[in-house]
Amino acid sequence: MRSAISTSEIAITLDESFIDTYKDRATIDVMFTVDKAGKRPHPAFLDGDLHVAGRAPGIGLPVVAEIKNAASERGAVGVIRSVAGTGSPVRLAGAWRLWPEHAGSAEEVQGAEVSVIEETNPDHVFEIHPVTRIDGENILASLRPPKGYSPPKAEIAFRSFENIQCRIIPEDGTITVVTPKGQINDVEFLMEVGEDGQHVVEDGRFVNAAVLDLNGNRIVRKVRMVFIKDSPPEEMVKGLRRGHRLHVFGLPRIDLSTVAWRARHSRDNPELLKQDLPYEVVVVGVYEDQMTSASRPTAMREPTAPAANKGSAEEAAGSHRRELLDKQGGKHGVFGGCLPCEGVLKATGSWGRGRLLVRRNARQITVNCHCPVDGGCLVSRGHQARLLARAHDAVITPDVLRLAVEEGNRLYAACTENGHQQVAHGAAIFRIEHQPIGRGASDAHPVNRLAG
Repeated sequence: MRSAISTSEIAITLDESFIDTYKDRATIDVMFTVDKAGKRPHPAFLDGDLHVAGRAPGIGLPVVAEIKNAASERGAVGVIRSVAGTGSPVRLAGAWRLWPEHAGSAEEVQGAEVSVIEETNPDHVFEIHPVTRIDGENILASLRPPKGYSPPKAEIAFRSFENIQCRIIPEDGTITVVTPKGQINDVEFLMEVGEDGQHVVEDGRFVNAAVLDLNGNRIVRKVRMVFIKDSPPEEMVKGLRRGHRLHVFGLPRIDLSTVAWRARHSRDNPELLKQDLPYEVVVVGVYEDQMTSASRPTAMREPTAPAANKGSAEEAAGSHRRELLDKQGGKHGVFGGCLPCEGVLKATGSWGRGRLLVRRNARQITVNCHCPVDGGCLVSRGHQARLLARAHDAVITPDVLRLAVEEGNRLYAACTENGHQQVAHGAAIFRIEHQPIGRGASDAHPVNRLAG
């Protein structure tokens, strides 16, 4: 069987006892000998991680541990550097991760002798990624998307994950997984909580969820999502119910629970051993557009369609406004577009084009918008707009964006009640005064989140 492995594949042999221990656990906690640590973290646009190579008797494979957003975790990085190369182990915990992205040789056999590692990113299939605790220091706050980093698109990554070939070989006391090397390593996507409920374990929780792209199109019906206990993503997801969505950053890993199940039932159905690679996703960050709205799933719903009796002109206007909203950017959670009364605000579908500028005193922000504005007033459905805003034209206070999200449902109810009537003194609702639109922003600078 080993001779049938091609040079493009990796055979990963694990003890059944190891699989049984960790198949339904989010993390691993070991004594870790640091052989080599990176001199500095990767820059944020390359993922912001610090790579640490080493060995752990409880794993029995070459291991790379990765600290996320390491530039902000100086204490933990200092501990790593103090023990690197000394041979003195340090206690280290984090998400276990088995994945063939950096596989090198044809085989990785658990329990074989592991020599001292001389580089920070050696050939390996096992990671502790992300690290959540080092020598007693909790770094769960590091679990957030690195600013400036652009992961692979969901539609590309998950279509790849869904089609990775695999062969499972059960043997006496071991299970070997044979699969192609060099897989996609991370992904940004929307997850929609499924109907199965949340399975809470000692060190986290598992949530079955559908995978959607950033426009809300479904890619995969069900994937098991892994959340580390007390991490920011776990705090966000545990209050969600079926149909709620989160905009997340995740790392795929081999699903050992499914590997064990297939091996156990293969005598009755040998074809189980030839199915595609089972995977799950460790959620290691929630994007900032969700940090204040995840508990309100309406913030991710489509705008409400115009009523059928509004007339063709009204329907066309509503459709045009929705199209404008759908075309806007805003990677880090800018709720672009007008503040329409016809529905609660929708997180924009295209996340790569939007820009948000904040004056250095954070009192005004220039919002990228391509919709009608009325000098600060709300524009009713039947009211003709007097100004077409450009990205450098519309200036509102940060409170408006926060209030827009918080008060969306109430505004919708008000507009439903008033029908076609224009809201009088709309500026007062958002505390906007009729002031000249500011065009000079020489002191403006780009940021990736809302001010305040």
